[in-house]
Amino acid sequence: MPVSRWRRCTMKILVLGLNYAPEIIGIGPYTTGLAEALVRAGHQVRVVAGQPYYPEWRARPGHGFWNSERRGRLDVLRVPHFIPRHPTGAMRLLHHFSFALAAFFPMLWAALLWRPDRVIAIAPGLMAAPVGLVAARLSGATAWLHVQDFELEAAEATGLIGRGWFLGK
Repeated sequence: MPVSRWRRCTMKILVLGLNYAPEIIGIGPYTTGLAEALVRAGHQVRVVAGQPYYPEWRARPGHGFWNSERRGRLDVLRVPHFIPRHPTGAMRLLHHFSFALAAFFPMLWAALLWRPDRVIAIAPGLMAAPVGLVAARLSGATAWLHVQDFELEAAEATGLIGRGWFLGK
């Protein structure tokens, strides 16, 4: 007898992304849309994100230094990070590193106490990818790295770094 219905499999999914709503351009809408789609599909979702700052390159009021918010049926924890007023190459590296550092303990806490089935890290924020991997390993979850933007190519195209500097050219 053929199976007429698929059994719904709900998962706990932990998302790590520097950018998230209310940012309306860049990676924020992608990460927000992904998390909300996963919730609509019936999954439990928690997001560890940075403070909203893009494209103005300054923190937006109303989100606090550490802030936990409920957005619909998903939880978003905002972590503090350095936001450069003038995003040069070096300042952007410090920006991404500070996010990875600030997200480290909340991701470990979620991994050990909430025990997600999947951990998704969104890049840019490539420096935070190892944080997502550690969280996945600690919880026994599957790790997923979604490269939404190639940071080095973008920095090179905008003149923040010289052509081929990361390849030793």
